[in-house]
Amino acid sequence: MKKALIFKTIKSVLLTSVFLNTLALGTSAVIDYMATTPDREAITETPEDYHLFYEDVTFQSKKDNLLLSGWWIPSQNFFGIGKTNNTIIFSHGYGNSRTQEQIHSLKLAKFLAKQGYNVLMFDFRNSGESQGNKTTIGLNEQYDLLGAIDYAKSIKHSTKIGLVGWSMGASTSILAGELSKDVVAVVADSPFSDLDQYLSDEMSYWTGLPKSLNPVFLKTTEAVSPFKIKEVSPYKAAEQYKTKGLFLIHSKKDNAISYQESEKIYQKAHGTVKNNIKLWLTNKGGHIRSYKYDKNEYEQKVLDFLQTYMGDNSVKREAYVIASPFFIHKNLKFF
Repeated sequence: MKKALIFKTIKSVLLTSVFLNTLALGTSAVIDYMATTPDREAITETPEDYHLFYEDVTFQSKKDNLLLSGWWIPSQNFFGIGKTNNTIIFSHGYGNSRTQEQIHSLKLAKFLAKQGYNVLMFDFRNSGESQGNKTTIGLNEQYDLLGAIDYAKSIKHSTKIGLVGWSMGASTSILAGELSKDVVAVVADSPFSDLDQYLSDEMSYWTGLPKSLNPVFLKTTEAVSPFKIKEVSPYKAAEQYKTKGLFLIHSKKDNAISYQESEKIYQKAHGTVKNNIKLWLTNKGGHIRSYKYDKNEYEQKVLDFLQTYMGDNSVKREAYVIASPFFIHKNLKFF
C-alpha cells in the first residue's frame, strides 16, 4: 500500500515537472518570438523635412549580406555641400527605425552635418526599410553596423569614422567599435553592459512576468533559440578601447535600462582605457531621452568629444555652391 502511494506520488511529481517544463519551453518560445520580431517603426520623416541634402543608399550586412537601407547626409551648410572624409554613423534602438522619432535624431544629424561631418543613418535588420525578419539585440546587428562602416569607407571614402548609438544601438556601437580599426570614437547613449546579465535582472520589464521567473525563462529561451545571449557583452568590448574614445550618456530617470549599466561599463573599462572613456549622467528624461531634454548641452558635449578624436572639422565648400533652385547634384535630394 505504501509502495503504491509512493509510486503514485512520484508519478504525479514527474507529470507535474514535465508539464511545467513544457509550459516553460512553450512560454519561452513565445517570448523568443516576440523579442526577436518587434513591430517595425514606420519612417514618417526624412532629411528633407529638416532642409538637408541627402541620398537614399543601400548596402549589405557583413553577417549574411542582408540588404540594409539608409540615408547618406553629406556635410553641409547654408552655402552648399562640404567635402570631408570624417563620417558619423547613427545606430537606432530596439524596435525603432533610423529616425527614432521619439527624440528626432535627424535634429542631431543636422547639427553634425552643419559642423562638417557626413552622417550615415540606416535601419538595422528587421527594422524600418531593411531586409530581415529577426532582431537579435546586438548579436547580428553589430555586423549590420560593420557593413555600414565598410560602405562609408569604401564607397564614400571616409577615413575617420565615429559612431553614435542609442539603447540597443549604443551597445551595438560599442561592440562594432571594438571590431573595426576605422572607428576612432563611439558615443553610446543608454547601453546595457552585458545582455545575459541585463535580461536576468530586467526581462520582466519587457515580458510583464514576475521577476523571480527571469532565470527560468532566460535559460529555456536560450534552449529554444539560436540567439546566443552570452555573446553580447559591451563591457568586454569597451575594455579594448586602448586608443579610441568612448563617451557614455545615460539618464538617471531611465526605467528601461538603468544608468547603472553605463556605470558598469565605465567601471569595468576604466582600469584599462582610463582617459579614453567618459561618462555623463543626466537628470532629466527617461530612456534615450537625454537629447530631448538637454538638446543644446547634449550637442555641445557630443561635438567636443568627437572633435577630440576626429579633429575640428569645419565645412569645406567644394567648387560648386548651391545658389539656385536649378542646381542638381548627382544622386542627392534637396529641399
